[in-house]
Amino acid sequence: MGTVRMSDLPTEQSAEGAYIISVNSQGESVKIPSSAVTITTDPTPTANSTNPVQSGGVKTYVDSKIGDINTILESVVGGN
Repeated sequence: MGTVRMSDLPTEQSAEGAYIISVNSQGESVKIPSSAVTITTDPTPTANSTNPVQSGGVKTYVDSKIGDINTILESVVGGN
C-alpha cells in the first residue's frame, strides 16, 4: 500500500468550507468536512499503536539503533 497524503484526496471548496470527497460502500459520493478529519500520530514508534509515526520520531529511532549496532561492532572488531 502506498502513501496517501491529505493533498492526494479529492477535495471540493464550497461556501461552507473544504470537503474531502469519499465513496461509501454503496458507491455513492460522500462529502466529509475536512475539519472533521483528524489524524492522530505518534511522535515516536510506540508498541501496539496503530497510529502513523511522525518522520522525526522514526529517524531518531533508526539513528539510535544504528548507533547501537556501531557500538557492538566496535566492541567486536575494535574501534578506529
